[in-house]
Amino acid sequence: MLIICLAFIFACSENEDEVVDGDIDAESIVEESENTLENEVESAEEEADGIEETPEMPLALCGMASYDLVPRDNVGHLVEQEKLALYDLSPQVIENMLSETGYAGEVDITYGCRSYNFRYTTQDRGVPVEATATMAIPANAELPEQDWPFALFLHGSTGFSDPCAPSRSGEGAQGACLLASQGYVTIAPDYIGMNGFGAASTVPHGYLVGEQVAIGSWDALRAARELMDAEEDMNLPTDMRVMVWGGSQGGHAALFTELYGAYYAPEYTVPGVLALIPPLNLEGLLDIGVESFSPPTSALLAVLTTMRAWYGKPDDLLDVFTNTDPFYLADNAESYVFVEGEDCDLGDDIKEIDTIEEIFTPEFVEAVNGEWDDLTPWNCFFDENSIARTSVQPLRFTPTLIVFSELDDLCVTAPQLPEFDRLCEQGYKLDYMNCIGAGHSEGAAWSIPEQFAWAKARLNGEPQDAEKICVRTDPVCCSASPEDVCQ
Repeated sequence: MLIICLAFIFACSENEDEVVDGDIDAESIVEESENTLENEVESAEEEADGIEETPEMPLALCGMASYDLVPRDNVGHLVEQEKLALYDLSPQVIENMLSETGYAGEVDITYGCRSYNFRYTTQDRGVPVEATATMAIPANAELPEQDWPFALFLHGSTGFSDPCAPSRSGEGAQGACLLASQGYVTIAPDYIGMNGFGAASTVPHGYLVGEQVAIGSWDALRAARELMDAEEDMNLPTDMRVMVWGGSQGGHAALFTELYGAYYAPEYTVPGVLALIPPLNLEGLLDIGVESFSPPTSALLAVLTTMRAWYGKPDDLLDVFTNTDPFYLADNAESYVFVEGEDCDLGDDIKEIDTIEEIFTPEFVEAVNGEWDDLTPWNCFFDENSIARTSVQPLRFTPTLIVFSELDDLCVTAPQLPEFDRLCEQGYKLDYMNCIGAGHSEGAAWSIPEQFAWAKARLNGEPQDAEKICVRTDPVCCSASPEDVCQ
């Protein structure tokens, strides 16, 4: 699990003031303090001016009731934190954990890690809420004196409610520690609606809803900086650079976190985005999911249910899901998806479903196979959360690595490739990789050495190879692929 958990955070923190013992002239202290205060005020004013010039973030899409965001100064604050003694690891322990997964030697482990879970304030559709996250820093090794970059680690699908939060199971710490071992101050949000500890979530998780995950992720980063100030053993000097990293649902989240980041967190610099096995084209997955019973079919049950809960319409799901004995899906979809027990798969009662006819109404299937423009409101929900189709315009085109799995049966690759091309036509700077013979999560795992090298090059300021940007190639043997796959 450690090697699969791959996504990252973002950077920014003030250096501590230097303290010198000995005799100090009081007059010079006053003068120095006044100069420091003036500089800080000027710096804050310059930062505020930059933020004020940022275009207003598009909100309340798809006919939602209008809402205003809570001012950013009022969210992104630390509420509480807890140290994770089990994830205070040496480099050797991380190496041993990799050995258990079969990936020993594929990645150089430079640092150990120190980890915390934390709660923080954020917002959802303009309403203040609290969310949870995990943070890990490089530790338990000789650390060079430098400013450390952040990484936002955005997790793949683990479920859709509080019991399924990665911080609850330790998965968040595993992924965060892997990135910390590479020199990143890593924040792994659980996502809004998936609280890992403390009070229960007060809003639903919007599965594959870009706005929600982006806002929650940037606020997690802001709160993490407060945690670094609050806990002496977490206090490292950082800069404003953030690598945004995620796989599967997290790959989708990474792309939208960067898109909305230019609006919601313009004070940060993003040298690169790594989107692994991402669902770029939600319409394409809908088509596959209603054609025959397959992995996308189950995912659609969650997508349709949570998007209705997040957007607040339609009034019910009777036109989408069947509502007959024994499942009554239309009436009970939310209880099946937003589980309360420890089993984060879709509700036990519906695990025996294995046909399209048991899930979707004939009318919905017919509508999906008809004109896309007539499939309201779902066409809008799916388009606004497909990165190449959303009406939210990118304010910048950050270097981005997209990794696909050749044999992906969940985020099926074929309908994603035209969306890759569409993004390129819009101006996105995309590097492409498709791991030969890889199933869904395997593409993210087998390409880890390439990901680390690509991220390091972006952090070092190296430009992408202009001849390879937006060039799709045949599937390749990725560095950590099993030998038998590449023969």
